[in-house]
Amino acid sequence: MAIAAAFQEGLWLHSFFELLDIPVSTPIRLYVNNAGAVTLSKEASTNNHTKHIDIHFHFCCNHIESGTFSTEWLSSSKNTADILTKALLRPLFQHHVHGLSLVSR
Repeated sequence: MAIAAAFQEGLWLHSFFELLDIPVSTPIRLYVNNAGAVTLSKEASTNNHTKHIDIHFHFCCNHIESGTFSTEWLSSSKNTADILTKALLRPLFQHHVHGLSLVSR
């Protein structure tokens, strides 16, 4: 579901940049730290566990197949956004603070 929302935002941004005559290279890479979500977004088959996300699922698969987007797995240790979503050990927290160009006190 989050990948589909990110694709929607990406499509809007892509259209906006085109209106401003700013070139955007494709595929647009989306880094995801959930390996199952990455696999599911790339496979064109559904099962009983994915029935409730059919429309979003096909939306994502179509854009990946067309080459507009690509999804890549990113470990939590390299995902700087984790600093905003979960508690981290001090060394990893400090690494992400520097990754966001924040100053720790």
